Amino acid sequence: LGGVGWIWGTILRYALHLLACGHVAVLTELITRGEVGNGSESMLAYGKRVVTERFGQVNALFGMNLLVRGILQSFHRTLDWLADMLPIPGLESLSNLVNIILRAATRYLDKVILSYNLARNDGDPWRGAREGIVYYAQNAKPILKTAIWIVILERMLTVLLWLLLLAPAAAITWMLPASTREAGGVVTVIVAALLVGPLRAAFIKPLFLIMMMVRFHALIENQPINQEWDARLATVSDKFRDLGNQAIA
Repeated sequence: LGGVGWIWGTILRYALHLLACGHVAVLTELITRGEVGNGSESMLAYGKRVVTERFGQVNALFGMNLLVRGILQSFHRTLDWLADMLPIPGLESLSNLVNIILRAATRYLDKVILSYNLARNDGDPWRGAREGIVYYAQNAKPILKTAIWIVILERMLTVLLWLLLLAPAAAITWMLPASTREAGGVVTVIVAALLVGPLRAAFIKPLFLIMMMVRFHALIENQPINQEWDARLATVSDKFRDLGNQAIA
């Protein structure tokens, strides 16, 4: 069961990776050029075409995701100024908000670096990922300021969405068997929470991904790579050095 579960999980992650690449390809084209393809191609067709034409690069990026996340986590451990940027003094003590912000940033940043790779379009995903991480490091403060508001707004919108879904959840509870309806309030809360998950993934998270991508591309436009940051990341993370070796190869 464990082996089958691992295989199925890998297949599912790979399928979702292909969908994410198509989605990010469309967003990247809209952000950097203002239109998809030549203007006559649908978003779905463009995303499918990019994934098909760059299938080798897309596969390389699938294997690279964990590597990129590991590098970002190593870099984040060196930061000591994030709590100073929180909009409300003392807010960092609320469920260790700093760590929540860094985890959220990492979750979006691997997609942002994928976007940089697609915009760069030179066929070398390893070099593109390395440059994307360096660009993030030298622009970490403004990007993480955006991440702070993303985390706060995401929590607020999730709670609001859950409250709005209590009414339809109560209707669903009413249609369940009588034995289940006896715990009506608890069941309603659970049903509403189950409904929130997919809607949050489908609508709220993509909106914040767009915010991160727009912020990143706006900051790095016409900005040179800072070689000092490249050297500093190499001392912070062995994985970053491995990424550089792959790019050189």
